[in-house]
Amino acid sequence: MITLSSDRAILVIDPADGGRIASMVIDGYELLRDEKFNAEQSIFGYGSFPMAPYAGRIRHGKFEFDGNNYQLENLADPPNALHGTAVYQSWNIDKQSYTACQISTDIAEGWPFRGNLSQSFKLENDTIIMTISLTAIDRMPSWVGFHPWFRKEINSEEIQLTADFSQMYVRDNEKVATKTIAPPKPLPWDDCFIGTEPKIKLRWGNLLELELFSNFPYWVIYSAPTDALCIEPQSAPPNAIELEKHQILDPGESVTLEFKICF
Repeated sequence: MITLSSDRAILVIDPADGGRIASMVIDGYELLRDEKFNAEQSIFGYGSFPMAPYAGRIRHGKFEFDGNNYQLENLADPPNALHGTAVYQSWNIDKQSYTACQISTDIAEGWPFRGNLSQSFKLENDTIIMTISLTAIDRMPSWVGFHPWFRKEINSEEIQLTADFSQMYVRDNEKVATKTIAPPKPLPWDDCFIGTEPKIKLRWGNLLELELFSNFPYWVIYSAPTDALCIEPQSAPPNAIELEKHQILDPGESVTLEFKICF
């Protein structure tokens, strides 16, 4: 485990458990659902984990790229592939200090292209700054993201979400995002939202308020669980390769997503 600390925040990263954030404490309050409260009993169900070399679903785990057809074997959300391979891997510690660290790994088997992954975490003033980067060895399609599980209730204060998204990608009956874009629908959500510089805030009564930022405009919000709310920044929407919104990386090229949590 890696523990980073500042005056107001403590971040615990577990390189052996998918390179995820296992704990995020701000002003003494734990913000993330932990493994023992993982109702889904899933590797995807707790902390904040990295999504790479793709984020969200790929329809039936199938895609075409550069004239070749590919079939992914791990259909974690049958019949669809889900959230990439990075969370299944152990990560290496490259750099570590009291307030910052960097971890890395290679893309695992289960993705037909080679590449390198890295994550960085930093506590700076009243901000948590995290990045995930994918650097291609082979030419490949890619998109990356983070998947935090924020607790819906802290000290009897219920979470309040403020977001000014103007559009969302409509999902079909296979739970997969399509090219159709529409105004946001009512809750519950498991959808990708976009808008012009969206302002995303989470508030637990008078205890704490967070503002979330990303260098990409795509945010997936998963609201269905009774105890947790997922706010997921991604470099492209789910099913991005079918939607033609993914990043195409030539050897040596990278995609980097930055996620800031201000408090």
